[in-house]
Amino acid sequence: MDKGFRIWPSEWDKVDATEALVDFALAHRGKDGNKMLGHLCTTWGKVGPDGLADFPPLKAAAAKWRGAPAGPGGA
Repeated sequence: MDKGFRIWPSEWDKVDATEALVDFALAHRGKDGNKMLGHLCTTWGKVGPDGLADFPPLKAAAAKWRGAPAGPGGA
């Protein structure tokens, strides 16, 4: 962001890293010229489509976003 790039952080397998990246995304959304795009959840194939609802990093990210106050424009 400091160099002018838009950022879309992504986690993979660690819940603590996921929570830290989501916290960073939430803290910076709507700031810095809206360079923080949000957070991208990925499994890199560790689980199939049927396991997504139970994948711990994805559940952690969803819980943090659900509990976050609305950003600029209600997003």
